[in-house]
Amino acid sequence: MITIFFLIVIIFVIIFFNSKISTLEEKVDSLINKYNSTKVNQSVATPVVPSMAQSSIYGIPTTTTAPTPIPVPMPIADNISKTSGEEQSGKMLGKIGVAAILLAGAFFLKDVPDEGKVGIGILVGLVFIGLGYFLKTKYRGYAHLLMGGGISVLYLSIFAATTLFKMINPQFGFFLMIFITAVAVIISLVEDSKKLAVLSALGGFVTPILITTVMADYTLLLSYLLILDIGILVISAKKKWNILYHTGFWGTVLIYSVWHIANYNLEIMYSVLFFLTAYFIVFLLSSIFHHFIRKEKSSPSDALAISLNAGMYFMMGYNILFPTYHDNLGYFALVLAVVYAITANLSFNVMRDDKILNYFLTGISVVFLSIAVPLQFSNEWITLAWLMEALILYIISFSLGHKALRVFAGVVFSLGIIRVLFYDGILNYAYTNINTHAFVNFGFVLLMISVMIAYVVQYLYHKFDNVEDLSVKKIIMYFVLTANILTVVGITSQIYLYYENSTLILSRDYEAKVKVINNSGGDEYSQDKNDILNQNYATMYKSVTDLNNQRNTVVSVFWIIYAVILIGIGFSNKVKLLRILGLAFFVIIAVKIFFDVWGLGTQYRVISLVVFGVVALLASFGYAKYKDKIIN
Repeated sequence: MITIFFLIVIIFVIIFFNSKISTLEEKVDSLINKYNSTKVNQSVATPVVPSMAQSSIYGIPTTTTAPTPIPVPMPIADNISKTSGEEQSGKMLGKIGVAAILLAGAFFLKDVPDEGKVGIGILVGLVFIGLGYFLKTKYRGYAHLLMGGGISVLYLSIFAATTLFKMINPQFGFFLMIFITAVAVIISLVEDSKKLAVLSALGGFVTPILITTVMADYTLLLSYLLILDIGILVISAKKKWNILYHTGFWGTVLIYSVWHIANYNLEIMYSVLFFLTAYFIVFLLSSIFHHFIRKEKSSPSDALAISLNAGMYFMMGYNILFPTYHDNLGYFALVLAVVYAITANLSFNVMRDDKILNYFLTGISVVFLSIAVPLQFSNEWITLAWLMEALILYIISFSLGHKALRVFAGVVFSLGIIRVLFYDGILNYAYTNINTHAFVNFGFVLLMISVMIAYVVQYLYHKFDNVEDLSVKKIIMYFVLTANILTVVGITSQIYLYYENSTLILSRDYEAKVKVINNSGGDEYSQDKNDILNQNYATMYKSVTDLNNQRNTVVSVFWIIYAVILIGIGFSNKVKLLRILGLAFFVIIAVKIFFDVWGLGTQYRVISLVVFGVVALLASFGYAKYKDKIIN
């Protein structure tokens, strides 16, 4: 009883929303018609007023006035609203009546112990269709309601005869259901009735839920769903009826999910995956036929349909494959990425100005490609794969002239940079592993690959895009700036890593000596032992302080040299951005040295200040000497 009650609620909710959508569409059509009729009334020719010469009588000019247009009385809004509301209530009653008859038919077929009732059900369905055909001239909407209900009753009767009573063999039963689907498709297209198509599909999807005893027979059930979905696909080739698509899509998802939770097992994995893939292909084609066949532009609703189909198929397929192929699920995502990449390329070639579809197909492909990486790889290999993916996407985007790909490539590249800095590379190293050698580790390699990609991308923009465009200039500047910042951060981190490892060695040597001294013979406490410990600690502390001073000095010198290189390249190639970067580094170095000198030893203070001062003076001299050559 709870299941039946839940089903009744679902049916009435679907009918309610379907009615609301139909009402809105009719109101929109009515407003459009009123607007068009108003334009026609306004465009009626105004009587021509004779000229002054023509209107003069015996040379005496007369004044003529154009007749004032007679205002057309507008209908009273309240009356329209009341009539429309009553009419819609009548339509709602009709839909409720069809639902009630369909539900009664389900009870009749399940609970009345006479197999002859299948024939009665078929007869009722045919009568409904015939009556609707007879009334379609005068009562088109009502007639379509009857036809849709009749087709639903036929689905119910044939499905019950095939699966519940075993009156006919499955092959013949499915032939009949294919025939019913074909009839529903033909009538819907001939009558150009979205309502009829939706009601027929809705009745078809409600049928297996009403006949709950056959839900475990997956071959019959999933094949039946595929027949219904193919019917929707055929209609999609001619008509773009989004509500029909969503009726089929969510009907399939609902019925499959209920069956899967109750009856799925690993023994039928491949068969079920076949049906899921078939559903996926059918709904993918249904959501893009308007673009490929009728050359119609896509809407946000189409993008939503494509995204839902992709996401639902991946989640359901992932759920099926995980127990057996959990180590190779990356290939599943990769296959989907390839499918959407091919579809996006075909879509781009068919109609380039359909940006919604082209962008969404491309974006879904990139998303699946990015998902495939962490599913198949781990740790640093994820970062490397994302960086390579970004580079490949950039190269393809410039080769095809597909600017949308550059956006997705930029997102993937940013993800790779974040992983380089905070997860697998430079800023995430716990400097406690003496086996992590400076400049010879995966993190530094990944960062240098990021730098290389940044330079390659800015080169692609220089070569294939309009460098005079301000937005392109900003993008090039971003990649140049990124490459230089990553270079400085990378090399600086390796200098720190080298000295951290050296400090770690001293610390471990000190701990070993303390352990030996404490374990040596004699009293637990003696002045000699305490003096030795203090002496060792003082030596270790001095060595660590020297290492820190060396590290800070080496970092400062490296930054100075790098700033000089940037300014030099900026001078020689007349690249203003590099000169500005070099000057910015000089400012940063000046601030760093100002704070460092107070903690450095005398020799390191002198070295840092002298090197910085000399280089700064030389750089200033370069600007003074070559100021006429740096104008860009």
